[in-house]
Amino acid sequence: GVHIRQICAAVGGLPLGIELAAARARVFELDEIAATLATAPAQLTRSGPGPQRQASLLDAVDWSYRLARPDERILHRRLACIGGPVTLEGAAALCVVPPLRPEQAMELLAGLVHRSLATSTRSNRQHRPTTFTQLVPIRAHAAAALAETSERQAVERARDDWVIEHVAAAPHDGRQGLADFYDWLDDNESAVRETLRSTLLTNARPAGLTLLAALGSYWFERSRLIEGAQWALAARDLPARAKLDGFDASIAGLMHGCMLACNHEPAAAEPYLMAAFSALRKPPASRLAEAAELLVLTAAWGWVGDMWSLAADVASAAVELGVAADLPHVVLRGQCLLAACEVIVGDPSVGLAAADRVLEEDRLLGNSYAALFGYITKSLASRFSGDGP
Repeated sequence: GVHIRQICAAVGGLPLGIELAAARARVFELDEIAATLATAPAQLTRSGPGPQRQASLLDAVDWSYRLARPDERILHRRLACIGGPVTLEGAAALCVVPPLRPEQAMELLAGLVHRSLATSTRSNRQHRPTTFTQLVPIRAHAAAALAETSERQAVERARDDWVIEHVAAAPHDGRQGLADFYDWLDDNESAVRETLRSTLLTNARPAGLTLLAALGSYWFERSRLIEGAQWALAARDLPARAKLDGFDASIAGLMHGCMLACNHEPAAAEPYLMAAFSALRKPPASRLAEAAELLVLTAAWGWVGDMWSLAADVASAAVELGVAADLPHVVLRGQCLLAACEVIVGDPSVGLAAADRVLEEDRLLGNSYAALFGYITKSLASRFSGDGP
């Protein structure tokens, strides 16, 4: 039943692991074996005679590890930093740290698959990358091997830098290429999660908050709001832990408030959103563009959470900053949110006219986010006027 499935998952489906776990069933209950293997799958040992390389699950993995080439061993260890499936691009990022080089990643991954230290899975969707996975006992071996070296910190920093740089270079909401960026996040979700854990928890720093804010719309679009809410909650007290200034500190409260708003908890969300609004509307000159983007995000989540008056105030500030920073996409997205708020808490005819202007301007700009809200606004306006279905 369920305990057998848990045992098989814990040993990664390896025949030797299943054999060793089955031997333990003579002494222990299945639930006891499953609970133990959940924390230490590689510690299974053979009670009777047998080859030394199969004396334990750890010995079996170590046997393959010792047969690998030196560079393959290094990548094997480093893959533990991803914590799950890794793409070729992710492996190349781990190879940035000497003595490896990024261009070696393909050959080294192939070698690890050949030696059964990794498995490869080809996507059944076009233009999606192959992923490589270490089974649970193999990942445990890799983590232990990495812990014995002095390179773990450098490798984790290389992973974090790769994720953060990719996210920073990605298109903002509504711009061309956004769907491809979301696909990239799906393909590299294990690395993204480890980077969030690193930058928000184990080595908290402002980069984690920037990453958190950039992922908000992704979690919404890909129906992963529970995960987003968990990370936002984890980051809520980061300013105190990392001694951050007002602007950075506001992002932590902002994301927690946005998640509360999306969960339709306006009373709980409002203090966080108002505090963030106060800080973001008057940002340092060097962070004007970042503040404008964050205000648009705040307005959108406020609208989703039925906090329309607050959303309108925030959207107005976003438009103002967007104009000052010459950010036409921000300005248009702010205007479409103002139109959507006007339909609900103001004059529907005024909101409809504003939505028409947004859609006309978007013919040149091509922002799918603005277009979506424009058509939502027109639909709402028609319903309120009695012209809709």
